[in-house]
Amino acid sequence: MRLKIVAKIRLYPEYLRVLYKSGVYDRYYFSGNPSCSFVSFKVTQADMHIGKEIPIHQNYELDPLNTTEQEECAHHFLIERKDATRGSLIDQRIVTHKLLTILTRLNPKLDRYPEQSIRKWIDELRGFPYRRMMYRNAYNFYRMVPFSTPWRQVLWQYYPPDLNYKRPLFLSWKLRQLFEHKKRTRISTAELNKSILRWHSKNTLNPLTYCAFIKALGAKSIIDLHPRTGYKAIACGLLGVEYYAPRCEEFDLAIDRGIGTTLGLVHNYFVDQNADTIISDGYFNEFDIESATPYVGNAKSLVCYAPRSDRIGLTEKYKPSKVHKVMVRYRQGREFKETGEDPDFLFTW
Repeated sequence: MRLKIVAKIRLYPEYLRVLYKSGVYDRYYFSGNPSCSFVSFKVTQADMHIGKEIPIHQNYELDPLNTTEQEECAHHFLIERKDATRGSLIDQRIVTHKLLTILTRLNPKLDRYPEQSIRKWIDELRGFPYRRMMYRNAYNFYRMVPFSTPWRQVLWQYYPPDLNYKRPLFLSWKLRQLFEHKKRTRISTAELNKSILRWHSKNTLNPLTYCAFIKALGAKSIIDLHPRTGYKAIACGLLGVEYYAPRCEEFDLAIDRGIGTTLGLVHNYFVDQNADTIISDGYFNEFDIESATPYVGNAKSLVCYAPRSDRIGLTEKYKPSKVHKVMVRYRQGREFKETGEDPDFLFTW
């Protein structure tokens, strides 16, 4: 019955390849060296013994990622360490793939943080010295503020990241890390979420840098033409700046989660309103002035992102009134500090 999770098995000279119904395959090497650390294991005969089934429990206990509503904890599961250690390696892999199958089917969103904690963190961010987000006159979106600074929690409260529950290979890697972390007494989805969020934090830009930039502009109202990431919405909420953005799924979710009530963001969907500044940053991927061109008459100033590779050509063609250096990728910050090479730019007119 337990092997119903297995879809296909194939034997090779050096290893056994098992495809599970979770969509992920494992390789079990009897000799030689494993080729991929994510899904490859060096095993002995004892490791392949199928023993007593490791149970998966529903976890209704409260933790910092859960609300006080138990109904919202229905997608939380745990595996006790003492149960996992009694089983062999193949027992642990079978229960891992069973849990993967459950999670990919449910595909849960990140739980909300308690409102009391969010309000405390927002007050803390409002008192933060935003000039610290600059380095040598460049706006550094990768500036390493103290890790305790809760900007990630505030951002993810309203713009929750994708927990990658539709990517079983990624989840398999993260669950393997939890199984190999011997000090954890439990392998739980709460711990899995925290591990995923730590991975996300390396690729999440800091909205406090936009606080410094908008404050330097002196803008009292912003039109955001690329609102999906939420960086500018959080910055405007912290600064008390009016925020307008076109309708999108992420902005709708942020409104439903209370970005206007808890954060105090004065917001509206952008139709044809006037504002001090239009920001078209192209999510820091491309120069996108075309999106802003129809609305130039709605604002006093325009801001566009420009990658450093195109800076000279774009400067000659569009002649911005001011150029601001921005570091939006980790390697740019390192190069800028070590060699002085210019990072990317924000053009203003």
